[in-house]
Amino acid sequence: MLLLGFGAGLRRSELVALTVGDVAIVAQRGLTVFVARAKSDQQGEGRLIAIHANPKEPDFCPVVAFQRWLAMRAAGPDWAPPAGAAVEPWRQGRPLFCGIGKAGTLKGKPMADLVVARLLKKAALQAGLDPACFSGHLLRRGLLTDAGDRQENLRDVMRQSRHVKVETALGYMADSEIWQNNITAGVLARSVTRRGRERITSGLAPTGFCNCAARHRTLTAGAARTSSRTATGPAPRV
Repeated sequence: MLLLGFGAGLRRSELVALTVGDVAIVAQRGLTVFVARAKSDQQGEGRLIAIHANPKEPDFCPVVAFQRWLAMRAAGPDWAPPAGAAVEPWRQGRPLFCGIGKAGTLKGKPMADLVVARLLKKAALQAGLDPACFSGHLLRRGLLTDAGDRQENLRDVMRQSRHVKVETALGYMADSEIWQNNITAGVLARSVTRRGRERITSGLAPTGFCNCAARHRTLTAGAARTSSRTATGPAPRV
């Protein structure tokens, strides 16, 4: 569920609204996810989203995770169709993610969206992370932030997230974009040169820094010379 929500950039309400038939496996590619209705799609036209497979890492592959979940989903009490109903259409219309009882049994009814946040926090805790930093919306935000880190094309990002306004999509990516082409990376890297290190070691700060150590030595030496002249010269007049 978490891989699907992250890969498709879904809101938690969209994630729990998926039916079994909304997700399909495309051989040699990955998954397609049909979002029937979304915040930015009030007319209910629906949008199809693609999520690539990750065969090199089976434990982090959306296709493998989806197949494993379907095997578990078949144990739900609603999986068998009622008398007279066709098997395949019935199963295609079942909620993909249903509630789970305390004993771990499937209830067959759609999962509440608040459960997504609880499961995400639980997964964070198991991974050794602070669960307080995770919410149900982080699946969607995390995808966009990571896309910003990778400097993905904005058009491709908006196609995946289904944002209508550019400003909204950029708002999700702003935290990562402030680090892209940031001038301090080059400025600070050039400052720590061999010449700069030698200056720092000798107490002479590089250009642009306050030369406090050098000033302190100058004042100390001046005070010492004044003290020496006073000690060897004539007594001051009163």
